[in-house]
Amino acid sequence: MTKLNEIIEFNKLETVNCDVCGSGKSSLLFINHDRLHGVEGKFNIVKCEECGLVFINPRPRKEFIDEWYPDTYEPYNVNPDDFYQRLADSLISAYYKENGSFLDIVKKCLCRLIYTPPPKSHKGRILDVGCGGGVYLHTLKKNGWDVYGVEMSAKAVGFAKEKMELPNIKYGTLEEAKYPGEYFEVVLMSHVIEHLFDPARTLHEVNRLLKKGGLLIITTPNIASVNFKIFGKYWFPLETPRHLNLFGESTLRKILQNSGFKVVSKQYDISSYHFIRSVGYVSAKLAILVRLARPVLILMGVLNGFLGKSDVFTIVASK
Repeated sequence: MTKLNEIIEFNKLETVNCDVCGSGKSSLLFINHDRLHGVEGKFNIVKCEECGLVFINPRPRKEFIDEWYPDTYEPYNVNPDDFYQRLADSLISAYYKENGSFLDIVKKCLCRLIYTPPPKSHKGRILDVGCGGGVYLHTLKKNGWDVYGVEMSAKAVGFAKEKMELPNIKYGTLEEAKYPGEYFEVVLMSHVIEHLFDPARTLHEVNRLLKKGGLLIITTPNIASVNFKIFGKYWFPLETPRHLNLFGESTLRKILQNSGFKVVSKQYDISSYHFIRSVGYVSAKLAILVRLARPVLILMGVLNGFLGKSDVFTIVASK
C-alpha cells in the first residue's frame, strides 16, 4: 500500500472542487511531495479545466495540516538581522521619508522596484494577515503605521510580541480575530492566500474589515511563471502540500472581483531567488554553479518581471 493510500485510509485528505470557480473538473499535472521539509505524503497537483487554477486534490484536511508545518518552517524563523531583512528595512524606511538625501532618493526608487510598500496616502491602521514573526510590521510601525497582525504559528506570535515588541498580534485565523467592520486602511496578505482552505471566505472578511477605498495588497507565487514551465514539480514555490492553491494573474483577479474588490495595480517580482532554490531541488551541486552566474540571473529576473512571467507577483486591490 502506498503512503498516499495510507493517508487516505486514515482520513487525512479531502477531495475538493476549484476554490475560484467551483468546478469539479480538473486534470492531473503530476504527483509531488514535501521537498522542503521531507514530511511524508504524496499529492496530486491538478489544474482546473474551467478557470486554470492549479491546486492540490485531494488535499490535507484542515485538522491535519499542522503535520506539514514543523517549527523549522522558514517563514516562522525570519531573522530581523539577516542582510536581506536589514536591506528591506532600509529601503522601506527611505520610501516613507518626506525629505532625504540623494541616497534616500535612490533607495526610494529601489524600494518601488523591488517591493510594494503600503502607500503613504493610506497611512493609518494596517493589518498583516499571516504576519509571521512581525519583522515587516516592525518596520511599518517605525514609519508611522498603527500595526496589527494575525498569525497561525504560536511560536511566531510569541516572537512578534516579545522580540519585535508588537502587542497587537493575535493567534489564529483572520475570521477568529473578529475585528470590527471598516477598521483598517490597508490589509496585507503576503504569501498567504496560497495556504488558505477557503480563500474566498477570507477575502470577503478582508472586504468587511477595510474602510471604503481601503487597499488589499496581496502577494503570491505566479503559476504562469516561466520557471514553473521549466522546473515543473521541482519549482520551489509549489511547496507541496502547504500551498493548497496556486494562482496566476487571471485566477487571482477573478477571485478578488468575486469578493468585492477592484484591481488597482500589479507588480511582478524581479528576484532570481526562486530560480536558484528550484535548481537546488534538481541538483545541489548545480545550484552552486548557477550562483556563479549572478549577473545573468539578475538580467533574467528583470526580464521575467517585465514580461509578467516571474515567480511571484503582487496585486493591489481597493474596496
